[in-house]
Amino acid sequence: MPTIRQYDVPVEAEVTVDFDVEVEEFLDDCDESEIDEIIQWLINENYLKGSSIIDQVSVAESEFIEALDKIYTKWNVLSTEETELIINISKRF
Repeated sequence: MPTIRQYDVPVEAEVTVDFDVEVEEFLDDCDESEIDEIIQWLINENYLKGSSIIDQVSVAESEFIEALDKIYTKWNVLSTEETELIINISKRF
């Protein structure tokens, strides 16, 4: 915490500093490990689902992953038959 001197007597003071940082500029200055930390923070804070981080995929694969994400978050509203179908498909792999 910064110390301010007034008449040679130290006085403790709380100082708030605001920075205006452009997000793109900040991210451009990050190295790969820092970007990984940012992604992990976004996942931990529920801003991003871990499974929605997609590296260069085809449109079909992207649609498939998006569909799985929707099912993943709505599993409790699926019928018994739908749940069994999904489980049976997953057992094939």
